[in-house]
Amino acid sequence: MKNFFLITGTIIIGFIILSGIILLCLYLLSPKQAIPPKKIKNHVEIDNYLKTITLGQTPPAITITVLKKGKTVYSKAFGYADGPNKIPAKTNTIYPWWSVTKLFTATAIMQLYEQGKLSLNDPIQKYIPDFKVIDKMGIKKTITIHQL
Repeated sequence: MKNFFLITGTIIIGFIILSGIILLCLYLLSPKQAIPPKKIKNHVEIDNYLKTITLGQTPPAITITVLKKGKTVYSKAFGYADGPNKIPAKTNTIYPWWSVTKLFTATAIMQLYEQGKLSLNDPIQKYIPDFKVIDKMGIKKTITIHQL
């Protein structure tokens, strides 16, 4: 019986150590988040920062265009428009809308909040009455703007 506990304890300790090593390796090998420069002096600094962001795949691609008095003064793409097929992003790459619309929706909601036209604690059913959330138990749930 004593040997059983000794073997079991050794296996558990070994498993814990192995799990810790695996987690440490995953952490060390995971892409690090790019730190934005405090001040951008030239386009090379922008290029380096945006390359670093897309190397981490969050997002996988970025296209940037800078206009001055209605004329393009800088335009460049970074990352892959299609990562699995290694197709680079171009300045004319068309990106899916579903990710872009979140920015506009969140901005519009926060502007309405700042103007006092809505509360972040309002249930979304106040503005979309037909929207209903029912959990797996059949219980009706309330979702607030803040939760979204």
